[in-house]
Formats: sequence, structure tokens, C-alpha cells
Amino acid sequence: MEYFRYQLSLYITNALIDSCEVVDLLKDNTREAEADISGLYTTMSYELRLAEFELDTENMGALAKKRAEKLEEARRKQREEEMKAARPGIQNGELVGRKQQTDDMYLHIIIGQPEVLKEIASRRKVDYFLFINQFDIKTDYRDPYISGQRNLQRLMRVHFSIYNTNGEFVSGNYASTKVPYYEDSKERIVNQYFPEIMRQILKKIKFH
Repeated sequence: MEYFRYQLSLYITNALIDSCEVVDLLKDNTREAEADISGLYTTMSYELRLAEFELDTENMGALAKKRAEKLEEARRKQREEEMKAARPGIQNGELVGRKQQTDDMYLHIIIGQPEVLKEIASRRKVDYFLFINQFDIKTDYRDPYISGQRNLQRLMRVHFSIYNTNGEFVSGNYASTKVPYYEDSKERIVNQYFPEIMRQILKKIKFH
């Protein structure tokens, strides 16, 4: 995973460098960077949030687009209610919770002290903070009949959060793409499938 972590950082830098100045704390070995990372970790916590799904409404008429948006809004509302009901709670003196699906959720970073981001942004002259929260590659083994098929796919996901200079949350989601199950070359995985991950992440950044 360390290889993928480094390559992901490199791809992000290369994808952004033509549009803006990039500060990469992962590759900055100075004491200042170490202090910044330490300060960020002291104010960060994690939670699962419902991911945002972009509707493909480009070829829809106005009526069909409105209907699709209403259906998506209803789906999100239902999932939020399910997530609320699944949260752990105390019943009869015992901590209980319900199992819930996480396929449509992403790992989000919460900044407890926004002033930490504001100070770093002012000192380093940055407009946005892009946090890569989690990287995972998963295979669905729930169907035993497809596990031996050559066309089996693995799902690659990169969970991210974006904050502005005031420490305010801007956007968060996961970027995803499918990787063939038989692909075992980490170099090919990076070269062939990281560009799509980058495209989805960069789409969420508003350049000035």
C-alpha cells in the first residue's frame, strides 16, 4: 500500500501542477511540514458519510431530469434515515446498533479546530486542502459462482475531503474505478486506472 500511497500523491501533484501551485506535505521532509501534519492529526476525526452520486442527465429532457433529481433526493433521504437508525445507542443499559451497508458511503475527515487550517493556509498561501482519507481495493466474494471467472472485477476507491482556507468543508466523496481481478502488476494498476481516479477528484476542485 505504501507504493500506491506515494504514486497517488505523485499523480495528484502532476495533475494539479499546471493549474495551481501544489504543496504536498507527504513529500515535504522539513520540520515545518512535520509540525503541520502533527497539528492536523490532533484536530481530525473520521466518520462515514453518504456519498454523492452525479446523475447522468445530459441527454434527458427537462421533465425527465426533474424526475431523476427527485428520485435521487428521495433515495438520499431514505438512506439518511437508515443511517440514523443504525447508529449505536443505549437500550436497557446495553450499547446496541444495527448493521448497515457502507457501499454508498465514504470515509470523511472532520476538522475539530478550523483555525488550524486557517493558520496553515495563511502561512503557506493555499486556497484549498485536499485530504486523501482512505485507499482501498475490494473484491466482492458474496457470489461463489463468479469468484473463479476471469472477468471478475475489483473495485478501487479513493475517499477524499476538500476544505477551504477558512477550514470550511467544501466537498467530499469517493472516486472509483474497476480493476480486473487478474491484474497483479502494481505499475499497470497505477498507469491505467489512476487517471480516472484523478479525473473524478479534480472535478470537485474549483480553480480560481
